[in-house]
Amino acid sequence: MNSSELQRFLTKYPYAVEIGADGRAYLKRRRDGSCVFQIGRLCGIQHEKPLACKLWPFYIYPKPLDVGRPEDAAYLYGNEVYYVYVHAVCNGLGVGPPIEFAIAEAMKIREGKMLRQKFLTSPSTPTSPIDVVRRPVLPRPIC
Repeated sequence: MNSSELQRFLTKYPYAVEIGADGRAYLKRRRDGSCVFQIGRLCGIQHEKPLACKLWPFYIYPKPLDVGRPEDAAYLYGNEVYYVYVHAVCNGLGVGPPIEFAIAEAMKIREGKMLRQKFLTSPSTPTSPIDVVRRPVLPRPIC
């Protein structure tokens, strides 16, 4: 989470953010592990979620991680090779357009060339008000 995102969340949703001992910002989670902003399977703050949430389930690095085969994670974007890893828990994997569309979108969002999500989110948005954090929560890294 960059400093402007952190400031916005601390101002608007102070109950939903905590700073860990490592100095990183975390969104709190409910006991069941879901994000405090999750309503069913949808995000309750769709149009103001932090960059890390917009990129999820992808993790993008300029160098390969020390797992698996780097060539499997390599993705050419512009003239640069990035290494894209996917969180296997995402229920949307394999649903909808080819994953290459979602990765290309993630790269554009990461670079600031695209603001709104198309393939990296549900086409639906919640209609009920956000019922957040009145239950015990656990931290989730967002930066």
